Amino acid sequence: MSFVFAAVRRPARAILPAIVLLFALVTAPLAAEVDSRLFNAALAGDLAGAKRFLENGAKVDFVHTGRGTALIAAAYKGHDDIVEVLLAKGASVELTAKNRLNALVVAAGGGHVAVVERLLAAGASPDVKAARGATALILASEIGHGAVVDALLAGGANIEARAEDGATALLQAAWHGHPGIVAALLAKGSSLDVGLKDGTAPLAMAAQHGRAGIVDTLLAAGAAIDAQNSFGTSALMFAAQSGHVAIVETLLAKGADPSLSLKNGTTAHGLTKDAKIKALLAAAGE
Repeated sequence: MSFVFAAVRRPARAILPAIVLLFALVTAPLAAEVDSRLFNAALAGDLAGAKRFLENGAKVDFVHTGRGTALIAAAYKGHDDIVEVLLAKGASVELTAKNRLNALVVAAGGGHVAVVERLLAAGASPDVKAARGATALILASEIGHGAVVDALLAGGANIEARAEDGATALLQAAWHGHPGIVAALLAKGSSLDVGLKDGTAPLAMAAQHGRAGIVDTLLAAGAAIDAQNSFGTSALMFAAQSGHVAIVETLLAKGADPSLSLKNGTTAHGLTKDAKIKALLAAAGE
């Protein structure tokens, strides 16, 4: 995985570079001690080596400086067979590396559903928060790992958990365009209108980023069409400003109010440069 992300309003993805850097393979070998060799074997997917180092006395919960445990390394790479062996030897599912990353979070981030299910069965808490307050469910919902989302929900993950900026799993899935995950979260009762700390709701995020199908789904589920954030921005304003003609048409057809304004008095009409959108708003009475 390689990721480049803005860090301001993307709490889940903001931790992914940390995951990648945490386990970047280096050309220089780690220390020769048996504990470090166990970590290396877990990271490389060397099942025979991992078993051998454990038999030779490697500490199953040895924490490699800055990089976590062998279990975290194996979970990150999706080595389910090694995860199984380490858990059988009593590896802790709760120990963390930098940025509060534990085995479940890194497995969820990598889309390793078998590892996620095994860790949950071993007692891993699905709601531990990593850096920026992201849970495994929020992270998987943003990246688009639907099977992981299903496993976490089945494992009792808090569907309403919020990251530091207020983002929920539903908001992340709506924002990043994962309709299947949006549908799964709604089916489990996710709150429609809980959004970022500034009040930006999932519908507004979907409208801003051109997720037309998700806009339809959220509206059909009863999302508040004219909800405004703390700046006064509504879903219609976001769609107009971003130039998403089809979404503007949908919102207007569903009754969105074109006269709503920002705190400075600017309406959707004043936020767009698109002639077709201006015409649509004018026809709607703005």
